[in-house]
Amino acid sequence: MKTPALWLSVLLVGASLAATGALAVDNVTSRDAPDLTSVRAKIKAKDYKAAIAELTPMLETHQQADVYNLIGFSLRKTGDYKQAYTFYRKALEFDPEHKGALEYLGELYVETGQVDKARENVVLLKKLCPGGCEELADLEHAIAGAPAKALVGRLLLAAIFLHEAWSKLTGYSAALAYMQAFGVPGQLLPLAIAVELGCGTLILCGYHTRAAALLLAGFCLVTAVLFHTKFGDRNQLLHFEKDLAIAGGLLVLFANGAGAWSLDALRSSRNRREPGVGAREEGVTT
Repeated sequence: MKTPALWLSVLLVGASLAATGALAVDNVTSRDAPDLTSVRAKIKAKDYKAAIAELTPMLETHQQADVYNLIGFSLRKTGDYKQAYTFYRKALEFDPEHKGALEYLGELYVETGQVDKARENVVLLKKLCPGGCEELADLEHAIAGAPAKALVGRLLLAAIFLHEAWSKLTGYSAALAYMQAFGVPGQLLPLAIAVELGCGTLILCGYHTRAAALLLAGFCLVTAVLFHTKFGDRNQLLHFEKDLAIAGGLLVLFANGAGAWSLDALRSSRNRREPGVGAREEGVTT
């Protein structure tokens, strides 16, 4: 009678482990982890706020890497990168070899433009997974896609200003009359065209990208204030909001840099290879 009971127990344990694996968002690495099945189900359903609400009380009762890692993941998905980073670091303090935390922290680095740091996590995961693992593959995939996304973002931003500069050049008289109607001196039109054309080209090529993005962000804010403050006019309000949105995108570009497929990245790479040059350059993070 003992043998059938033993086999039944084995089957039940195997079934429970299989069910947990099907819901897992990260791999359970700690034996003292609380039951996180419900949390993983919420994360899989992309209900990150509910996952955070369930995980928060556990912070007082469980100082455990899986808890910190999952709350970090959920916070990152809601856009709270600062708190997500804090919890990822906590997870790695408790378990420096936590593969899920290394992957997710690396993805946070990618999303915030710190690709070099993400690659450091790839090196750590390769040591932990010499034969390969899901965490390593996912992080490498995220890093591989980052340059293309950054390039597309730059192209879209640059296109706006290059088109506007061309429109002003081909319709100079109309653009001049429009400025003067708002009390803006017409002598500033050539400067406006130069800023749009010059900075747009720099962003397109990814050269001195941060400076160009910051200058254009200021340009957008000034444009919004000078030309689009009649909020009673729906069209004016939309243009005001559009300028604010473009300025926001440019500030993100200023914060994160041009990405790996840019002249800034090439320049930075050359400086690192040439002794004594990097210390004199501004040091562009890609």
